[in-house]
Amino acid sequence: MEYKLDSLSSVSDYLDPPSSSTSKKLIVFLHGWMSNSELWRSTMESVAKSNHIFAFDFPGMGGSSEPESDSGWGVSEYTDLTVNTISKAIAKLQANNREIEEIVLVGHSFGGRVILKLIGDLSYSQKNKANSEYQFIKNHISKIVLVDSAGVRSRKPTVKQKLGSLKYKYFDKTFVKLINPKYFKQIQSNRSSVDYKAASEVMKPIFVKVINEDLEHCLSNIKIPTLLIWGQLDQDTPVSDGLLMEKKINEAGGDAALVVIKNSGHYSFANKSLGGDELAFIKILEAFL
Repeated sequence: MEYKLDSLSSVSDYLDPPSSSTSKKLIVFLHGWMSNSELWRSTMESVAKSNHIFAFDFPGMGGSSEPESDSGWGVSEYTDLTVNTISKAIAKLQANNREIEEIVLVGHSFGGRVILKLIGDLSYSQKNKANSEYQFIKNHISKIVLVDSAGVRSRKPTVKQKLGSLKYKYFDKTFVKLINPKYFKQIQSNRSSVDYKAASEVMKPIFVKVINEDLEHCLSNIKIPTLLIWGQLDQDTPVSDGLLMEKKINEAGGDAALVVIKNSGHYSFANKSLGGDELAFIKILEAFL
C-alpha cells in the first residue's frame, strides 16, 4: 500500500508491508544533494516486503519546493525537517494500527550528513532535549547505514591548492576585483564546484553552508551498529572518507563496518547507468537489516 504525505511542500512516500506482516520496523531512506527519493525505488521495493519504508525529497530537491530565500538553512534545518517528517509518517502508521518499535536510517551522501547530525551532534541533541518527536525518533533508532556519505573533510589541500587559495584571497579578491570585475567573476566561476553552479540562487548559500560544516566530531558519539557502504571508485566522497568514519566510530567504542562495492562510484546503490551496483547493494543492506 502506498501513501502520499505532504510535509513542507515535499513529496513523501512510505510503503506498507503486506497485511500479513507483523513488522514493527521503519526504514527511512535519505537521498543525496540535488538528488531525489525516487533513486531509492528499487531498494525500497525489495526491502518493503517485510518492513515499513519511508522516503521523501528534501526541500529544494526532487519534487519539493525550495526553502524561503535568506532562510539561512543548513544541515541543522534539514535535520529538523527530517525529524518532523518522520514523526508525521509514524503518526500515519499508528493511525492505521501499525506500531513502530525500531527505526533504521539509510542515508546517501548529503543524507548521511543529516544522519550524523541527528545521531552524533551533542549540541543538536541538547537543543532538542525537550522535543518529544526528536527524543522518540532518536531513542528508537537501532541501526544506521551511511552510503558514500558526506560530512568529513579528510583530504588535506595540496601545496598548489594552498597557493591558489592565497592568491585568490589576497590578490584576486582585492586587486583583480577592483580593476577588472568582469574577469573576477570568471575567476569565481572557475573556482565553483559543479553542484554550486547547478544550484539556484536560493540554494547556493545553503550549499556553501552545508559543505563548510565538518561533522567529524559526531562520529565519536555514534554507539549503535553502523554499516558504511562505499563505491570503490567514488571520487566525490572517496573510500578514504569511509575508512576515516569507520575508524573514528570504532575508536570511540562504536560498532562500525565498511563494505566497499567494486567498480562502483558515488551512487553505489543505484543502477549501472549511474555507476552503481544495485543488486550488490541490496544484498549487503538486507543482510545488515
